[in-house]
Amino acid sequence: MKKSKQKQGGTREEKSTYAVFGLAWVWLLVLIAYPLVQVLIAAFFVNGSFSLSEFVSLFETAYYRRVIANSFRLAAIVATFGTVIALIFALAVTKVNIPGKKFFHIVALVPTISPPFAFGLAVIMLFGRQGLITHEILGLNTGAIYGLKGMAVAQIFGFFPFAYLLLRGVLLGLNPALEEAASTLGANRFKTLFSVTLPLMVTGIASAFLLLFIYSMADLGNALLIGGNYTVVSSQIYLAIVGQFDFARGAALSVTVLFPAVVLFIWQKRLEQRTTYAMVSGRPSGSSTSIGERGIVWSAWAFCAFIALIIAAVYLTILAGASTRLWGVNYTPTLDHFRAVFGAGNLGLRALQDTFFLASIAAVFGGVLSLAIGYMVQRVPVKGRGMIDFLSMIPMAVPGVVIGIAFAIAFNKPPLIISGTALIIILLFIVRTMPFGLRMSVAAIGQIDVAIDEASLTLGANRFQTFARITAPLIRTSFVASIIYMFTRNITSLSAVIFVVSANWTLVTAAMLSEIETGRISVASAFAVVLVVIVVAINIILFRFIERQKTS
Repeated sequence: MKKSKQKQGGTREEKSTYAVFGLAWVWLLVLIAYPLVQVLIAAFFVNGSFSLSEFVSLFETAYYRRVIANSFRLAAIVATFGTVIALIFALAVTKVNIPGKKFFHIVALVPTISPPFAFGLAVIMLFGRQGLITHEILGLNTGAIYGLKGMAVAQIFGFFPFAYLLLRGVLLGLNPALEEAASTLGANRFKTLFSVTLPLMVTGIASAFLLLFIYSMADLGNALLIGGNYTVVSSQIYLAIVGQFDFARGAALSVTVLFPAVVLFIWQKRLEQRTTYAMVSGRPSGSSTSIGERGIVWSAWAFCAFIALIIAAVYLTILAGASTRLWGVNYTPTLDHFRAVFGAGNLGLRALQDTFFLASIAAVFGGVLSLAIGYMVQRVPVKGRGMIDFLSMIPMAVPGVVIGIAFAIAFNKPPLIISGTALIIILLFIVRTMPFGLRMSVAAIGQIDVAIDEASLTLGANRFQTFARITAPLIRTSFVASIIYMFTRNITSLSAVIFVVSANWTLVTAAMLSEIETGRISVASAFAVVLVVIVVAINIILFRFIERQKTS
């Protein structure tokens, strides 16, 4: 009788497990595969027949050839310089005994919680035609900052913190015993760096490069803000969809960046498989090596201080712009621009309410979904889990503008018409941020000894009981951290959601872009200040919760 019950319990567990996997497949096929396929159909099919006419038109036109080349050139510059800066910054903060390393780490996090075009806005306010430095201090009336130079500067300093966080995690995960062994064998600091540390970081560096390359290709805000005559694919997609309602042209332009991005993603994954290093203990041992040589310490400190100064100057400029009457003309202090944001019945207040409401829902559901899929990928021995993991990561490799146009095309016609609703924005938020939450969940679950799960299953608990009572409580801090990250990315998103916003639901970043396009830079600055302050406050509260959970 007892054996019969155990068998029945195992059958129920097996059915429920496959049911969850089935739901995961439905999610991936409907919200990732289906929209991307619709983009390909829009690009390659005309009136139901296969055609390359859109691509022939693109590549026969010198203007579009230049636009595509511009995008790849900019992305390569941003990815290269951004990765180098992020690598040096990460090495300085984790490997060198510099004073104020915690301060530098916090300062580097600020761009990750602000709108993506905040740096572009500050560049205009400092170096534009009415810029504080160019016009007020140097007396110049120049637009030299508009174009490749301005976009590259804004993207490099706006995006490098994401690569820094990735590389910092890689460095903290390295086994310091390997570096200590190299030092014991007579290698100096630089030889150890180039023969031990950097080779161990190859996949991390490749991931950082890919991340910045994709971010640059997807960046719409800076392209519209300071692109000038240097036109890129993202702004042309926006013009084709929003300005001309030419979905075929927008889809064809999307494909020109989609295929290279996916190829780079696959290359990075294969590189990761070929260069996986294992440690005997399975985790870092010993304390991290800390370089204390005076010359290296102060050189590293000077580099970090320079980067921190640039970041601080950007946000102080935005704060000043939000607090002055008319930037470039009248610098009288005022709070009128903040009143414009919070005024009763104002579009700004509604944008804030809509943004935080939708971002919160998406963050919670995205966190739960990431945790569930992460547990299945890491713990449940079912065929196809590797493919689920791979497909879940595809949105990380696809530029945001492509995901945005994919949703705009796919869900604006039968059988799924959800355009103009809150649901399409929430689903888009989840799809865009879930890969990062999934990686955090997989990493956290991977740190739990599998024997704990096996003991629970042996004692008669099914997968869901084991997950709910054992795994979930052990990774609750990681779960909260993933929700914080998703929430922050949701409220600062622009490139993807700009294609699905409507009169029914307004987002802060879209409202900011609208203010900039109408010349109200100070109001846009006020939006940015309010957004950063609120996000910082929320992050502080939730991270204090995490710290209390760790000590309890």
